[in-house]
Amino acid sequence: MMLMSNTFDDEKNQTAEKKNGVKSRKLAMVIGRNKWKILTVALLMAFLLYMSSLSRVGYSTSIQVDSTQLFVEGHSCYGFIVNGTFDITFNPFTYPITHLVGKGQCSDTFVRWSGSTYPHHQSPAYAIATVKQSLITGAVLSEITRNLVYTGLVSAIAAYAFWRVFEKIRIRLKVSTAKQETLVPH
Repeated sequence: MMLMSNTFDDEKNQTAEKKNGVKSRKLAMVIGRNKWKILTVALLMAFLLYMSSLSRVGYSTSIQVDSTQLFVEGHSCYGFIVNGTFDITFNPFTYPITHLVGKGQCSDTFVRWSGSTYPHHQSPAYAIATVKQSLITGAVLSEITRNLVYTGLVSAIAAYAFWRVFEKIRIRLKVSTAKQETLVPH
């Protein structure tokens, strides 16, 4: 009886391996057939993500610094505490999900540490620039991830339209060259 169950389990495992092998081969065939379309979607998505991460295209900011003070008195290499107000407005075309959830325009106060530059001294201007950049980067990255599905969908639709137009042009060129070959005497 033990021998039968082991044989049955072996047959069951072989059948499962065959099914998984067939699925992976089918997936490889689909990817192989559509590699240029997949690459087009990826390139369009990368372009849209890049454009949405640009200031004045994807978002606009206003940062008002109220004060800066040394983190550790007498040691500017340990950074500054920077506080103020941060306003950011996202472009509704590049960040529509953000606008749908009501975060298209955000205003907030902040108190941030500029970070240590030990053993080098840090100027207040450098500390302010560091804090501003970290605020913008944090806000933009969080909203890019929120809108990632939208960006992928728009990229896929644009790639589909591109490939449809490309296919029509290719067919017309093929038809016109076939007509020219029939008109030219040999």
